[in-house]
Amino acid sequence: MTDTTNNQGGAQHMDHNAAMSNSDHNSGDQSHHHESLTPRLAWMICYKETGSAQEVCRKFGISRKTFYKWLKRYKASGGDSKSLLDQSRRPHTFPRATPESSVLLLKRLKEQTGFGQRRLRAYLQEKHNITISERTIWKILKRLEEDEKDVMPGKNVNQPSNIIYTHRLGQ
Repeated sequence: MTDTTNNQGGAQHMDHNAAMSNSDHNSGDQSHHHESLTPRLAWMICYKETGSAQEVCRKFGISRKTFYKWLKRYKASGGDSKSLLDQSRRPHTFPRATPESSVLLLKRLKEQTGFGQRRLRAYLQEKHNITISERTIWKILKRLEEDEKDVMPGKNVNQPSNIIYTHRLGQ
């Protein structure tokens, strides 16, 4: 093993490749080539080999806060490398979401009346005592329209057949 001197403060640390025993190099085992692994897994392997979080952070140029976050997740999983993958940040619940009953009512009213979001908002408030903003109604209608496109792939909702275009280009 060889020691290399860090230019900052003269602290010594072992070169990562040199820290591996000669038997590891000679065994033909390619699993220790950290460059081909995901960086977070390489952090964990380096930490197991060196036992120093500070060393890992300096070597890979990451903050200790970041390293300890991933180390905690890795240890909690029992050393499962899948724990080092990014996880969704999507909330588990949406407490302020429009109730499904209101969405269904809105869908039914849109089909029956053909009203836009402004008139639907007023109608919902007046007849059903439900307050939903115009913007929310617009987003719900847009989502419902997208859902219908997914259900009926053969029907092109954007090209209604009953519209006659009278404007011609160049006139």
